[in-house]
Amino acid sequence: MRKTKDEAVAQQKNLNILFDSVNSCIFSINAEGLITHLNRHARQWLGAPPTETKVLTIDDFPFLHNFADKLLTALQAKEPVSFYRQKIVLGNGTNLLVNIRLRPIVAEESAQALVLIDDVTEISAKEELLVQSQKLEVINSLAGGVAHDFNNVLAVISGSASMLDLKMNKLEAQQIVKLKSYVSNISKAVEKGVATTKSLAAISGRVSVDFTCFSLTDAVADIVQICRTTMDRSVQLVYQPPIEEHRTHGNRGLLEQALLNILINAYHATTIMRKPDCRQGGQVTIDIMAAEPGSTGHTETLNYVQLRISDNGVGFSKDNLAHAFTPFFTTKEKSVGTGLGLTMAHNTISQHQGKIVIKSEQNRGTDVSIYLPIPEQTEQRREPALNLAGSPPFSCSILLADDNPAIIETLSSGLETFGHRVMTAQNGQELIEQYQQAAEDIDLIIADLEMPITSGDEAFYRIREINPRAKFIMTSGFLEDERVQKALKAGADGFIPKPCKLEILLQKIEFCLQASV
Repeated sequence: MRKTKDEAVAQQKNLNILFDSVNSCIFSINAEGLITHLNRHARQWLGAPPTETKVLTIDDFPFLHNFADKLLTALQAKEPVSFYRQKIVLGNGTNLLVNIRLRPIVAEESAQALVLIDDVTEISAKEELLVQSQKLEVINSLAGGVAHDFNNVLAVISGSASMLDLKMNKLEAQQIVKLKSYVSNISKAVEKGVATTKSLAAISGRVSVDFTCFSLTDAVADIVQICRTTMDRSVQLVYQPPIEEHRTHGNRGLLEQALLNILINAYHATTIMRKPDCRQGGQVTIDIMAAEPGSTGHTETLNYVQLRISDNGVGFSKDNLAHAFTPFFTTKEKSVGTGLGLTMAHNTISQHQGKIVIKSEQNRGTDVSIYLPIPEQTEQRREPALNLAGSPPFSCSILLADDNPAIIETLSSGLETFGHRVMTAQNGQELIEQYQQAAEDIDLIIADLEMPITSGDEAFYRIREINPRAKFIMTSGFLEDERVQKALKAGADGFIPKPCKLEILLQKIEFCLQASV
């Protein structure tokens, strides 16, 4: 009898050790809601000492209050029940994501059940990272194609704007003034569209961009003007241009897009993100100043200009602020926010050797500071402008190939206006055939990289076999492409990214043909 009792104690001890070794919260419960056994992990979550002898009930688990009735109902019916990915808060304030399962103990005559609670917070976070990573992979795959298609659209708009500008020079002065403002707006919209495509592709970090010295003061003034004419009028935008001009070194289009993303967030924080019973609107303030030494938080080897955007909107909570730059993280409604605006802004600022710092307090507002290096050489290089109203210095025969009819029509019209003779092809094979028939009459070929049947780069190599001295310029809506680099090394005479202003195209043609003289 003594041996049997000792064996039972030993078995109970082994069972306790087994339960305590499981890294889950486990306890058994009877029909009255009394806890008949709980393991070490359950005691830790409950905050009960290991030697606690107090009779515990399910009500002693505050984080189970929302599930207690459902668990007891399932126990009495002797049916299993599960709750997955549930948010709970432990007594010490720890936030967890858990799976809760109740399994009846069928071997017992009295109704009892085993409750298992697994912490899946870390697993869920890793799953979310995996999903975000997969989304980024999709964006990386699609970015080039989206940029290509969008740049083709912009190429038509840009070319049409150039033609309008050219044709308006023949009108009377009073007619020109208003029409010129329309054309200027179109051109500015195209520039912003180009910056947008570059920002999208910049998420993958696979796009290099041209950097120049430019006036940050002027760039901010342009964005302020856009916001004042297009954003919600319930928001007061406060901006006092600095007396001293501030310059930086970078890509103006990308930086303007980053600033616009931040300002859109500020506007949303003071309007659509407020609770329905709160007054819509608020104030957004922009300041530009020379940054204080050491303000970027690391050893300074450069001088910085500080661009500060502050608002009195809803602000970030402490937890949300930690994820402000995380791709696809958003505190807005899904129909409004994508969670990419601040990610793109952060990538752009980092690309410019700058830093972006966010300070925020929930229900008080947000302060975003952008630090950009001040260039040592502040002289801005200016490309000589081509006078579209002037007479063309020369004319030549051009074979133009593109599978987009609108681009063909726009570029042909522009080139013919300046005295060039233009033949056209809609794919690479047609390009090769036309060149074979009229090679002696063609001075220059301009061909898109992406065309059906035969691509632009394939056509280049075929034509060079026909005539090693043939002049060939490639165009593309892709921001970067290894095929272009390979063709340039093989002797192609140039590359023009879409969209391209008519004056830039004419300059490229002149440079290419004069180089062969």
